[in-house]
Amino acid sequence: EPLGAFLGESGQSELEELFVRTFENNKERALELGWHLHGENYARGSFMARVRGLLRELGVEESIELPDHVSHLLAVVERAEPDVARSFATRVIDPALTKVLEGFHSSENPYRGVVRSLRAYLRTLYPEQSPIQVGSSSHE
Repeated sequence: EPLGAFLGESGQSELEELFVRTFENNKERALELGWHLHGENYARGSFMARVRGLLRELGVEESIELPDHVSHLLAVVERAEPDVARSFATRVIDPALTKVLEGFHSSENPYRGVVRSLRAYLRTLYPEQSPIQVGSSSHE
């Protein structure tokens, strides 16, 4: 439980600093999951536009984060019809979280366990995973 130990030993500013260093200042671990699927090209913009429309349709209010942020994509999984939720979880979030995990070059960062746990939880909810082609969903 590296995160639990870190939480017990650290103050608020240390937690925030590690979060920023881990996710916000590192493209390999960015929480904008569309980046891991599409990079910095037109397909990501199209993906974000589709997500934004879906968020609106589902009544999910956007935060200051981009539409492809993990928080928005998890809200889609929570509120969408089961087939759409499954598609997002297995064809968008799972492969992107796998890429995020590849960006942790050390197991010492306590946030690595959080990302692994999130992916494991989604795999528990949606266990029927077939081979995934990153970014190849009609509901990306």
